Amino acid sequence: MTAVEPLLALAVAAIFLAGGIVKGALGFGLPLVTIAVLPFLVPVEAAIGLNALVLVVVNALQAWRYWVPGAIWRLAAPVIAGLVVAIPVGVALASAIPPRALLGLLGLFVMGFALYGLAQAWRAGRAPEGATDGATDGAADGAPDGATTTAGAGAAAGAAAGAGAGPAVRAPRAGAGFATGIAGGVVGALTSAPGPIFVMYFTALRLERAAFMGVLGLVMGLVGVVLLGSLAVAGAPVGQNGVLALAAVPPAFAGFWTGGRLGARFSIQGFRIAVLSLLTVLGSIMLYRAIG
Repeated sequence: MTAVEPLLALAVAAIFLAGGIVKGALGFGLPLVTIAVLPFLVPVEAAIGLNALVLVVVNALQAWRYWVPGAIWRLAAPVIAGLVVAIPVGVALASAIPPRALLGLLGLFVMGFALYGLAQAWRAGRAPEGATDGATDGAADGAPDGATTTAGAGAAAGAAAGAGAGPAVRAPRAGAGFATGIAGGVVGALTSAPGPIFVMYFTALRLERAAFMGVLGLVMGLVGVVLLGSLAVAGAPVGQNGVLALAAVPPAFAGFWTGGRLGARFSIQGFRIAVLSLLTVLGSIMLYRAIG
C-alpha cells in the first residue's frame, strides 16, 4: 500500500456515508452524491464500477429492510418483466438513438413530472382546512389506471421499518408496471440511468414510505446486477474495486441506517415532497449532461 491509500479509503468512506444517508432517507440518490465526487479521487471508470458494486449490496439491504410479503413482489413483478423484455431492445437501439438526446428528453420529462408534483403539493398545502381530503382523493386519480389502495398488507414491514402503521400499497394494472419496465429497460440500456423512471412510477402510485423503499430497492437491485454484469463484460475495472468496496460498503450501510432513522420522521406529504425535490435535481443534472 502506498501512503496515499489510507487517505483515499477514508475519503471514499466519507463519500459513501453521505450517499448512504440520502438513500436511507429517500430510497434513492446515492449515486447523486458519490458519482459527483468520486471522479476527483479515482478514474471515472473505477468510480462507476465501485458505485455499481456498492449499490447492488445496499439495494439488497433496502429491499430486505422494507420487505412487505406479497405486496412488494406484486408491485415489482410487472416492472421486472418489462425490464427483461426491453434491455435487449435497448441494446439493439444503442446505435440508432443518440444517448445524449435521449438523456436530455428524459431530463426534461423528469423535471416536468417533479415540478408538477411539487405544484400539486403546494396547492394542497394552501387548501382551506376541510378541503384536504378532497384534494388528496383527486390527486390519487393521477395514479396509473386501475390503481387501488389496500391497507394492512404492509403491517409487518411498517413495524420492521419503524414506520408504525403498515403502508398503504397501490396495486396498479400489470400493464402500467410492464410499460414502466419497458421504458426503464430501454433508457437504462442507452444511458445507464433508468432510476428516475422507476422513482416516478412508484411515486405516482402514492405508496407510503415503507412500500416505496422496499419495491424500489428490489427493482434497482436487479438493475444493478445487470449493470454490474454489463460493466464486467465491457472490461470495466469492476473486480479491481474490491479493496475500495471494503472501505465503501460499511459506511454506506451506516449512512443508510442513519438516513432511515431520519426519513422515518417524514410525514407522507413531506416524504413525497423530498422525493420530488430530489427528482428535480436529477432531471437538471441529466439535462446539463445532455447539453454540456
